[in-house]
Amino acid sequence: KLGKPLFSAGLESGVSNSRSFTRFDNRLLFGIHKPFTNSAVMFQFALTGGTRQEKLGSFWLNRYSLGLLLGFRFLITNRTAIFTEYHLQRVFNDPTQKFTDQRIQIGLSIFFRNK
Repeated sequence: KLGKPLFSAGLESGVSNSRSFTRFDNRLLFGIHKPFTNSAVMFQFALTGGTRQEKLGSFWLNRYSLGLLLGFRFLITNRTAIFTEYHLQRVFNDPTQKFTDQRIQIGLSIFFRNK
């Protein structure tokens, strides 16, 4: 059984670099967390959207993405959690074709306003 939902909003930023190729990612997330009753496990669903800027030599390319996030959070304390997430992003404005980007992410969350 699931408990009361928690709503969230977040910003995810990233930079990657390989020789002359640099990528900047900025993504907004709007989600719902549903805790399982009497458990430290929370199910997460979010809608995401953002920009991806890529620089190859002196050329810049801007791409836009929309997607979904599905995952679980395992609460360690009332302010920290370990998470595992599956991201599915549809990327637009590519010069050759639209494509789908998928990834699995594992990490640590810190909650600033959790009472």
